[in-house]
Amino acid sequence: MIDEARGDLDLAVRAYRKGIGAARRGEAADYAENVVRKKDRFVRNRGAPPAWDALSRRLRQVPASRGAAADDGRALPDEGRAR
Repeated sequence: MIDEARGDLDLAVRAYRKGIGAARRGEAADYAENVVRKKDRFVRNRGAPPAWDALSRRLRQVPASRGAAADDGRALPDEGRAR
């Protein structure tokens, strides 16, 4: 979609919801705004709920070299399960 939108991320997000033609006509703007709000809240951790904020802070403390292991040496709940 990003290719079809010629690199315009906002247009590509709107096209994901409504199709490229509708996105070019300006449709799905509310959807794109919601995506931005959720990105700010959950990816950038701005105004996130307390539980999400705590989890996000804890995960940032895990060294990258440890992969999915918890920072205190215990396995995370899904680690080691067959997939």
